[in-house]
Amino acid sequence: MQSHIESVIRFAKSLFATFLGLVMALGLNNWNQARIQRKAAQAALASVLRETEGNRQALHRLAIANQDLPRNLALTIAALESLQEARSGQRPWVMPKAFGDLTIHHTAGNLKSSAWGMALADQSAQLFPKGQAEELANFYQQLGRLQAFLDQPVDYTPISALGGITTAAAARRRLERFSPAELERILWNLRELKVRFELVRMWAEGVGEVPAAKGA
Repeated sequence: MQSHIESVIRFAKSLFATFLGLVMALGLNNWNQARIQRKAAQAALASVLRETEGNRQALHRLAIANQDLPRNLALTIAALESLQEARSGQRPWVMPKAFGDLTIHHTAGNLKSSAWGMALADQSAQLFPKGQAEELANFYQQLGRLQAFLDQPVDYTPISALGGITTAAAARRRLERFSPAELERILWNLRELKVRFELVRMWAEGVGEVPAAKGA
């Protein structure tokens, strides 16, 4: 009987040692996995912050590139409106001295979101500091909306029609060739473009001010 009890005790000790070893191995494995995940999340966060800083710089360039375009479009619109008024009143047209530069700089392709997308896909973003993760999510949400707006099809034919003018005489000849209907269509399109580029500038400035985009 004593021998049987001792056997049971030895078996129980062996079973407990095995169980304890399994628990310790599992705990060590979980700790190691958590360590690997934290390290991966730190690398992902660093990559995302580099991406947001690159996006912030691209947004700054986009805002600067479009800073003068609404004013130049307004000058061009004013010139065309004065031509309309002169025609309707059957008066000689005096072309304004100021005629805006309508050069368009496209920098929308510089906006990136791949690092953030990968951080979401592998769930690294869940391990980012909560406040920072919320700021980053807001930044990329706004960035996505701006990119969708920039990707909308735009009619640049009025600017093409007015492009390449180098002298006042050439500008007068070009503008006076437009029929009243063509002139009206060009004016409407230029007004739409003016609003668009004002929105692009303000939107780019607003998104670029998101704290996370500065690596906060």
